[in-house]
Amino acid sequence: MYDFMLFQHEYPYFYTCLAAYFPDTDGLTEEEVVSNYAEETDPEEIAEAYQEAYQLLHSNNSTALSVIGPLANRYFRDNEEIVAWLHDITIFLSRSLPKS
Repeated sequence: MYDFMLFQHEYPYFYTCLAAYFPDTDGLTEEEVVSNYAEETDPEEIAEAYQEAYQLLHSNNSTALSVIGPLANRYFRDNEEIVAWLHDITIFLSRSLPKS
């Protein structure tokens, strides 16, 4: 069984984003949550979180994906919903990356 500690070890920056910003969002959209995260986070950490989210999105690691719902306090019916949500979060993170 995949657990939070393993997820935190493999995706430490994305874990922080999910655990610290998503569980209690008070009606904010997912894009607003990511925007709040980006406003309060160093650009290097945003880039790391984006890379980890992107890696997870393309990993086909269904056991790691299964941690996302409980960690972010979201309900997903299946892995397809998790992947769709993660895809959106990855896009929102990419928009927050430092401009080069």
